[in-house]
Amino acid sequence: MRNRVLILTLCLAASAFAADKPAKSKPIPAAKEAPVVSAPAPAPLPGPFGVPDDAALARAAKTIKATFDLEYRQASANATADGLAKRDSLANRLYKEAQETRDDPAARYVLLTETRDWAAKAGNAPLACRAIEEIAHTFGVAPAEMTIAALNLASRFAVTPVASESLARASLAAADSALIRDDYDAAARLAAIADTASQKAHKIVLITDVQDKTKEINWARAEYDKAKIAIETLALHPEDKDARFVAGRFKCLAKNDWEHGLPLLIEGSDEAYKKRAERDLAAAPADAKTQQQVGEEWWDLGETLIGRSRLSCRTRAAHWYRKALPKLTGISRTSVEKRLEDLDLARLREMHLAPGLVGEYFAGQTFSTRKAVRIDPTLDFDWPATVAPHEALGKDDFSIRWSGHLRVPAGGRYTLTLIANQSGKVFIDDQLIIDEPDGTRKKKGLTVPVTLTEGVHTIRVDFWDGGGLARLRLLWTPPGGGAEEPIPAKFLVHELSAEK
Repeated sequence: MRNRVLILTLCLAASAFAADKPAKSKPIPAAKEAPVVSAPAPAPLPGPFGVPDDAALARAAKTIKATFDLEYRQASANATADGLAKRDSLANRLYKEAQETRDDPAARYVLLTETRDWAAKAGNAPLACRAIEEIAHTFGVAPAEMTIAALNLASRFAVTPVASESLARASLAAADSALIRDDYDAAARLAAIADTASQKAHKIVLITDVQDKTKEINWARAEYDKAKIAIETLALHPEDKDARFVAGRFKCLAKNDWEHGLPLLIEGSDEAYKKRAERDLAAAPADAKTQQQVGEEWWDLGETLIGRSRLSCRTRAAHWYRKALPKLTGISRTSVEKRLEDLDLARLREMHLAPGLVGEYFAGQTFSTRKAVRIDPTLDFDWPATVAPHEALGKDDFSIRWSGHLRVPAGGRYTLTLIANQSGKVFIDDQLIIDEPDGTRKKKGLTVPVTLTEGVHTIRVDFWDGGGLARLRLLWTPPGGGAEEPIPAKFLVHELSAEK
C-alpha cells in the first residue's frame, strides 16, 4: 500500500511539468433595469478548434481589408506620431470587430492577427498581447514565439517613455505566463525585451521590477531542472529523501501546489521543511493561535525568498490566516489583517495591476477631445455647480470614461447602483449592464441585479454632463446582503501599462 501511495504521489508531483492554466472569469449575463432579472449572456465563442484553412483565411482577409480600406491606407502611410495614432486606431477597431464576430472563425482569426500586427506597429504592446491571448485560447495556437515576435516589433515603434513602459509591463506579464508553462527560454527572452524597454522608460521602479523578474526566472529554471532530475530519481529509487525534498519544494514554492508538495516534504531530507510541513498538515483541527503560528512560519520563510516563491509562501500563510481570523482578537487580528492586505497588494502587482481605475477626462459630451488622464481610486464624486471635475476641464459640458478591472472576491448575485447626474453607462466584460440616459431627477439612482463570477472582470464607466450639479457614484451590495456602499478601491484596479 505504501508503494501504491508513493507512485500516486510521484505522478502528482510530475504534473508540475505540465502547464498550469489560471482560471478565467466567465462573461457575466447582461442585466436590464431592476426588477427585471438578468438576460442570458451571448453564446460563448467556440474553441479551441485549430486555425482555419488557408482558403478561408484568404477570403476573410480580402473582405476585412476591403471593408477598412481607408483605415488601412491611412495606417500604412508613415510612422510619424500621427501615423502611429492611425495604426493604433485601426488596431482597436479591428479588435472591436473581433469581439463581435462570433459566427465566422476565419474572420475572427484574421481580425485578431491583424490586431496583433497593427497594435505592434503602433507600439501598443498591451493590445497586441491581448489579441495573442485570444488567438491562443480560441484557436489553440502556442503563444510564446508569436508574443516574442510581436513585442520585438512593438519595440521599434514604442518611441515615448510611456509606450516603453507599456512595452516593458506587457513583456513582464508575458514572461509570467511563460513561467507558468515552464517555458524558461521564452521567459528569459521576454525579460530581455522588458529590460531594454525599461531603460528607455527611465523609471527606476520598472528597472528594478525587470531585474527582480530576471532573478526569478533564473531561480525557477534552476529549480525546474533539479526537480526534473528528482522525479526521474524517485522513479528508480522511491525512498530517496533528497529527491523527495527537491520535488516537494518545487511543487510548493514554484507551482504553489501545497496539496501534493507537502507530503513529499514530510518524507524529504531537509529537517526544517519537514517540520514545517508536519505542523501544516496537523493544523486543520488545531486552535486559531496554532493556525496563525503555522501561517507565520510560511510567511517568514517567504521573506527569505524571491518572486513567486515568496508569493507562494505568503499564499499558504494566508490559507491559515483566514481560518484563524474569525477567532482572533486585538493585535493578533490586526496583524493578520495587515498581512492579508499586503498579500492582496502583492498579488495585484504580480498580475501587473494597481488600485484605481484609469479616468480619461474629455471636453464635450462625446468622449472625443481628451484633456487629461488620472487614476481614480473609487467612483464616488459629487461636484457642485461651480466646480469642475478636473482642472483641465470647464465646470460644464464634459465627459469622463473610467476603465480597468473589477475584482470580484466571491461569486454570486450582486446589486449595482449607478447614480449619474446627468447621464452614464456601466459595461462589465464589454456588456452593457446599466444604461442611464438621464439620471437628473433620480436621487437613488438606477439599481440592477447582476450575477458575477469570482475573479477579475473588465469594467468601463461612461459619464457625461451638460451643466449644473454633477454627480457620479457606483455602488454595490455584495451577496448575502449588507449595506450598500461605493465599490471599495481595492476591488477597482487597472493595468500598470495603462497609466499614461
